[in-house]
Amino acid sequence: MSDKQSFHSYQTHWSARSYLLQYYNTDKVPGDIEIYYQKVIPFFRKTGKMHQQIIDVGCGPTIHMVIPLAPWVEEIHLADFNQENLNEIDNWLKRLPEAHDWDLYVHRVLELETGTKVTPEMIETRKSLLREKIRKLVILDVSSDKNIERLPKFDLVLSSYCVDAATSQLAEWKRLIHNLTLIAAENSTLILISSKDSRHYDVCN
Repeated sequence: MSDKQSFHSYQTHWSARSYLLQYYNTDKVPGDIEIYYQKVIPFFRKTGKMHQQIIDVGCGPTIHMVIPLAPWVEEIHLADFNQENLNEIDNWLKRLPEAHDWDLYVHRVLELETGTKVTPEMIETRKSLLREKIRKLVILDVSSDKNIERLPKFDLVLSSYCVDAATSQLAEWKRLIHNLTLIAAENSTLILISSKDSRHYDVCN
């Protein structure tokens, strides 16, 4: 399947709710996210640096990647090129009944951060902090050079399973990586997470 065909399939058949139910409706944090948490939490603790503005590019309908970042940032932007994905995040920000439940992920982050028993009050405190720090939901196509150029510079750029899912062509992948660097400020941090030895993933409606 070409990149153009993949893009069309995503636009016409994608269901953010089906994706959330299939991949994030489990009783345990998935292994790849567990590894990310175990790496990123001590990294921020070691550097001790507060970041002004960060962006999660290709966030999908999720907030789980920025849960451990909340204490270390002033402002979080979540960016995706699909409005349906951002609508799911907006549901969570507004505490709507149909919003996806991210408490499992908040609980695990707090366990790793504190090494103590996590209370419901601790979970609510972190969720409130996240809602305070998430300031903007941004429509963004990382393949559009003009779109990228209009964005401000961020001192932390996070992108997980985005660029590798956007193309199967090495040259295009390099161009998209370059686009990510265009929104990174001088001396910024780039956190890039990609799938290894994968050609596709399935979402069942």
